[in-house]
Amino acid sequence: MLVLCLLVVVRTLRYTHWLKFHKVLSIVFLGLTLHCVRLMDTTDFGWLNLIITVAGSVAALILLFRGPGAKLREEGTIVETACEGATTRWVVETPLSGRVLPGQFVFAATDGEPLYPFSVAGIDKERITLLIRRLGDYTGEVVPKGTAVRLEGPWGAFRPVLDDRPQTWVAGGIGIAPFMAWLEAAAKTSHGPVTLCWCIRDLAKEVFADEVKAACELAGVTLRIFESRIRRATPAELLADSPERLAVCGGASLACGLRKAWRGAPEAFMTEESHWRHSK
Repeated sequence: MLVLCLLVVVRTLRYTHWLKFHKVLSIVFLGLTLHCVRLMDTTDFGWLNLIITVAGSVAALILLFRGPGAKLREEGTIVETACEGATTRWVVETPLSGRVLPGQFVFAATDGEPLYPFSVAGIDKERITLLIRRLGDYTGEVVPKGTAVRLEGPWGAFRPVLDDRPQTWVAGGIGIAPFMAWLEAAAKTSHGPVTLCWCIRDLAKEVFADEVKAACELAGVTLRIFESRIRRATPAELLADSPERLAVCGGASLACGLRKAWRGAPEAFMTEESHWRHSK
């Protein structure tokens, strides 16, 4: 366990290696089940041990041969693509668009590549828009129109709660992606005062600036932009509008700092890290 924690911190393994490592753990678990069965007669919890062993073995076999989200898989086609700075935008035509809700994410991959998690930044009839940070592997490649895409999802419970209470949304860099889908929903739903705080490096180099501004204006959301090249925003500045709800997407350090400063109800604090673990 300590080795796993160390690998997460130093980030020495690529995403594809993590996928393979999870499958190795499934094989290790299946091997350990022999040990568990051998101990059934020597413990007072034999039947409980058997139930846990069987359930775990089924889950391990599913992970090895089908994958965890086989029932949520769909096919799609890239109908628009563009590389904008360090971000790639895909517009994908897929039946999955009818199931995606604002704030959710999907796993996507082109032929022969492993599935990666990507934020859904827009939902329009039979299409979804994905914003992809170009971090290497095939995420840094230009994929032509017409390319077939494998999709899985939707996943996550990081969804907007549009009511009369004042709220603040805090996005760090590419963390703006789910909020762009939230803005689409806010433009169609009545809501109380909402402030979107966008923490970026340099506004002049931000390719989505005009798009975000237009979406905020259409949704009736106040936009506040903080550029770290000038000065990093403090939690007090981000919470200046005294919100009753707070949603954060943009990294563990940003969420951690705001969680410490948050004085509202614990259930009114949302982060994509905790809510993306849950399915729809």
